Amino acid sequence: RGDQDVPKGSYVRLRHLCTNTWVHSCSIPIDKDKKEKPVMHKLGAAALRDDKEAFALVPVSTQEIRDLDFANDASQVLRKLAVRMEEGSISGGEKKFIKKLLSDIIYFIMGKENTEGDALQVTGTPIRDRQKLLREQNVVAEIFHILEAPFKVIGDQPPLARLQDLGDKKHEQIRAICRLCYRAIKFSQQNYRKNQEHIANKRFPFMQKQIGYDILAEDTVTAMLNNNRKLLEDYIRSEDIEVFVKLVRQNQQARFLKHLSDLCVCNNQAIPTVQELICQKVLLDPASSDILMPTWQEDDTVYVMSCGKRRYELRELAKMARLQRKDEVEVLEYYKCQLDLYSRMCLDRQYLAINKLSRELA
Repeated sequence: RGDQDVPKGSYVRLRHLCTNTWVHSCSIPIDKDKKEKPVMHKLGAAALRDDKEAFALVPVSTQEIRDLDFANDASQVLRKLAVRMEEGSISGGEKKFIKKLLSDIIYFIMGKENTEGDALQVTGTPIRDRQKLLREQNVVAEIFHILEAPFKVIGDQPPLARLQDLGDKKHEQIRAICRLCYRAIKFSQQNYRKNQEHIANKRFPFMQKQIGYDILAEDTVTAMLNNNRKLLEDYIRSEDIEVFVKLVRQNQQARFLKHLSDLCVCNNQAIPTVQELICQKVLLDPASSDILMPTWQEDDTVYVMSCGKRRYELRELAKMARLQRKDEVEVLEYYKCQLDLYSRMCLDRQYLAINKLSRELA
């Protein structure tokens, strides 16, 4: 009977009442992409009923429905706000709303309650189903839309901001939005190869252009490549290493040396092509000598020279760092990251680095 309940888990044929046709599956993909195998296909309708065309009624939990609604709504809202940013008509209140929504997305991926704290400080393991949902519902795509929108030039209209001006106080909210975007992207691909390759295939050149403006682009790129050997070998080129070397030179911060170190390996295995590129740019190029701390020995005492050209006896430097003296803590951390970089450049008998460092440190 037509008015009877259908049990969960049943297999059914579906008839469209208005046209009296039967629903059929087909091989026409919805998510067309030349580089990725489609996972969603269109449905069609035909007058002929095929007994093999049975569809399973699979029960869905309330939480899954809520997750889908959140992702779908977030995608639509981000799209509208990105357009307003492109037009330069976005208000201060709307910028605050974008920050709140991006924070909600970060907490959503990580499966944590939004406690109104700093979303950039959230840590943990992302929920795989939610990472997948953000890709399939185009939330990741719209986050990139938000990253692109403030800097887009439309006709004769100037952009909302310029990347090089993000340090200005008047662009503080745009900078905060970009940082939240990159943190959401970082979590959306963490330990999830499908999303890593999806993002790299579509957006890697775009992210490269935003490296170096203190919006966490470099952190996100390094995190995405670090445990994916294929991406490291396919995407890292000499000019990319040059960008990171420039960041080290401009900022003289240990974390940028760590980014270079992370690019040398994947899951504790050396990537010879990347090792060689970094060796050529860091060790063998005389122009890069200013980013490295020289080490030498006089009698039985080891000395190092900071990038600021201050000489330290290594043991004394360690003692001062233990006393939490800010300058010495930073110098020692930089030196430790430099040694880690040396170690990873030499991993698995990379003799280009081994031969150079043997001479330098002998």
